[in-house]
Amino acid sequence: MLPMILIVDDNEEILEFLERVLSAKYTVLKKENGQEALKVLETEAVQLVISDVMMPVMDGFQLCRIIKSNFEYSHIPVILLTAKNTIQSKVEGLELGADAYIEKPFSKDHLQAQIASLLSNRNMIREFFASSPLVHIKSMAHSKADERFLETLNDTICKISKTPSWMSKNWPGS
Repeated sequence: MLPMILIVDDNEEILEFLERVLSAKYTVLKKENGQEALKVLETEAVQLVISDVMMPVMDGFQLCRIIKSNFEYSHIPVILLTAKNTIQSKVEGLELGADAYIEKPFSKDHLQAQIASLLSNRNMIREFFASSPLVHIKSMAHSKADERFLETLNDTICKISKTPSWMSKNWPGS
C-alpha cells in the first residue's frame, strides 16, 4: 500500500498538478481548505500533509497549528507550499510546527525529495521506538538507583513481551 498524502490548496490547477507528480509513489487525497483537511485526518491514515498557506475558510497556518497541537495528528509531517515567501511568514510557519516551508514556484524534484526525506525519517523513528519502546527511560532517572530500576523494569517488560501468550496466563500476578 502506498503512503497517503493529503494536499490542501484552493487552486484546482495546483491540486491536479501535484496529484499528477505524486500519484506514482503515493496515494493522494485533495482538499480545498484546512477545515476539509481536518475532516480527512479524522477518517484516513494520512502520512504527510502538503498545504498552501493562503486559503479561504481555514488557512494553512491554522491547519498546521491544529495538526501540531493535536496529539493524534502531531506526528504527521506538514509541508507548507506557498507563494507567501517573506522571512516573517517562513518563521511563523516553522514556529507553528511545519516540517518544511517551500516557496511557489517550486521544483517538483525538491518537493519529492523533501517528501521522501520526511517520510523516511518518520519511518526510522517509528521503527526505533517500536523496537525499543522504553528507550527514553534513562531521561526519567534522577539517580543511579533510578536508572538501574528502570533498566530492570525495561528488561522485564521486554522478556514478558517475548513470552508466548500461553505462558503469560500463568505469570505471577496475572
